Amino acid sequence: MKKFVSILILFAVLLSLCACGKQEETKAPAATEPVPETTLDPQSPEALYGHIDETQPVDGVYKIWSEVGVKNMAAHPDASFEFLCHVDMKGAALQPIGTQEKPFTGTIQGTQMILSNFTVTAKDGLLGFIGVNKGTVRDLRLENV
Repeated sequence: MKKFVSILILFAVLLSLCACGKQEETKAPAATEPVPETTLDPQSPEALYGHIDETQPVDGVYKIWSEVGVKNMAAHPDASFEFLCHVDMKGAALQPIGTQEKPFTGTIQGTQMILSNFTVTAKDGLLGFIGVNKGTVRDLRLENV
């Protein structure tokens, strides 16, 4: 009888070890799938500057590299902006930066970049990329406006 009980205990221990091994196997991380290669041109603005949030200033200056940043400019007529690359607005409509009540008093450093392919919708009777300008705009070329 003692042999039978010993065999049962040994069998139970072996089963519990097998069950523990199976649990560990299910907890093991699945093989990671390979990350697909990016289709972005390594020199594209998205690849170069995509980590920069254009809606938040960096050291007091909004860094502009896409349509999102350009559209954000009208909301901050007293801010400083710096263009990091050429921006094609792809036909988007923009509101003028600065009004009679809140003129543009900031700075736009274009860094020899081109802002292109957009329309400006009138706001408070003002029409133009900058509605009322009391700030500084340097080295920014507008094309196909």
